[in-house]
Parts: sequence; structure tokens; C-alpha cells
Amino acid sequence: MSQAVKAQLEVKSKCEQAQHTIKGLYDWEQEVKQKEAQSRQQDKECPSGIAQGTECKSGESSQTANTQAKMSPEEKQEERSNIKASGLSGTSNPFPSIPSSSVKFYHSWCNLKTAEEKYQYLKTLENAPLHKLLGVNLGSDMLSDILQVLKQFCLQDKTSPMKILSEIAMNKESGILIMMLGEKDKHALIQLLELMNELNDDKDQILTIKKSLII
Repeated sequence: MSQAVKAQLEVKSKCEQAQHTIKGLYDWEQEVKQKEAQSRQQDKECPSGIAQGTECKSGESSQTANTQAKMSPEEKQEERSNIKASGLSGTSNPFPSIPSSSVKFYHSWCNLKTAEEKYQYLKTLENAPLHKLLGVNLGSDMLSDILQVLKQFCLQDKTSPMKILSEIAMNKESGILIMMLGEKDKHALIQLLELMNELNDDKDQILTIKKSLII
């Protein structure tokens, strides 16, 4: 059997493994979301016999949401800065600053509701072993999500995505997953690489990322 045929069979096998992993992660994510929806529904229902002076959890959540909605863009930015400066600590923290395992990372990621929250989470992991946290469960949907989040905020804020992309490039699944991405995601990756050049990031590191992600 020729080397070319062997290579094609190997790629096909990796694609099948990746698709199987993606399906497993998707099923798990749907289960988590279903449990969260049930939990939110329970929080909205206050017991009929609540004692005077005791507030319903749903009322607290509503009050917090209303307060956040009234904040100006400057106040929201200040709040994000304060959260980041404090290491994302406190009881209201929706995720740990650095998860101790891949399972905790994906659980935290699934709990994030907006692209901005995901971006802030990624920023806290710039000095963490993200390639290990992504692990073998990294799928094309997850990779696409990360690339789109980085594209939106790194291009907007002119901040370098090099640390995060370097970690993604170190993940063993990333090479084959890049081949499964759509043109939109591939274009996002190209834009991020161009941004790193504009910001005069390390040229050798940029080249390493390009080679690892087959660009």
C-alpha cells in the first residue's frame, strides 16, 4: 500500500474519531443545558409560604439583571476590569480563574452565556495550559466558537491572541479540526494571524502557529 493511501486512511480515521468525540461532547453539553434550564425554572417559582423579610432567589436575580441593564458601557467596562483584577474571585464568580481539569473547563465554558464572557474567560487562561484543558474533547464546534470570539474582541480591542492560539496549536486535535472548519472560521484565523503581525508579535511564534494549524 502506497504512503499516500496510508496517509489518506489515517486522516479518515482521525476524522471519524473527531466526529465521535464531537457528538459525545455535544450530547453532554445538551444535558448540562437541560439541567440548567430546569434549575432556572425552579428559581423563578417562589414558595407560597415565604416568611416576611425573605426574598425569592428569582427576585434577586431579576434585580441584579435590571441593575446590569442600567449600567453605562463605561461602567460595564469598569466592572469587567474589576473582575479581572480580582482574579475572578467571590461568590458571584460564574467560573474558576484556572480550572484544574478539562471537565471543569468545559463545564465552565458551557455555563457562559455571551461571547464577551467567553472572551474574558479565555483572557484569564492566557498563562494556563489551555491545550491540556481543551484535551481530546476539542471539537470543530468548540474551535469555531473560540476563533469567532477571538476575532470579535481581539480585532475590536487590538489585543494579541497569540498566547491562546499558541495553546490551541499545541493541542493534538487542532491540526485535523482545522481541516473541518468552514471558510468563515478559516478566514477568522487568517485575520487573527494578520493582527499578530500588525502588533509585531514574535515572528517565530507566528510561524509555528501557522505550521501547526496548517495555514
